[in-house]
Amino acid sequence: SSAIRACEKSLQWQKALEKLYEMKQQGIMPDVTCRTAVVSACQKSQQWRAALQISAEMRREEPVYRHTHAFCGLTRPGIGGY
Repeated sequence: SSAIRACEKSLQWQKALEKLYEMKQQGIMPDVTCRTAVVSACQKSQQWRAALQISAEMRREEPVYRHTHAFCGLTRPGIGGY
């Protein structure tokens, strides 16, 4: 999680995505903080498709992530699909 947050701060969205998927491959379920950091890194780098892909995965895997989307601004018309 700290590695993903470091990627977010340095705008390394691809590295953040890699870390997220590495966690999943190792059987570790990323928490809201990790996933939100990846979405944020993608947004800051204007990688909207990647941000929306992670956002969609969050909605499918855990309903509680919907509250995070609202907080991050992913529910604005035309962005979050709500």
